[in-house]
Amino acid sequence: MELNLFAIYSKNRIEWNLLDISCVLFNFASIPIYDTLGPKAIPFILNQSNVTTIFLTKDVITGFLELTDFGKIKNVVCFDELD
Repeated sequence: MELNLFAIYSKNRIEWNLLDISCVLFNFASIPIYDTLGPKAIPFILNQSNVTTIFLTKDVITGFLELTDFGKIKNVVCFDELD
């Protein structure tokens, strides 16, 4: 059985909660990425979980795009409007 996983890299906000509730309804599992772990932990989490989609916020997108290892990420979804 293949697991439906995606990552959330965001501080607490309403979209985070709605996304997590949607996971329960549609049999997905969310992998939280905490900014307190530091940027070196992100590639490790992405590689260990094999997620292909990440939801994040505008304030962390620059740091995320500076990474050299994205694991198997194919989709990046930002909660905020980008300039």
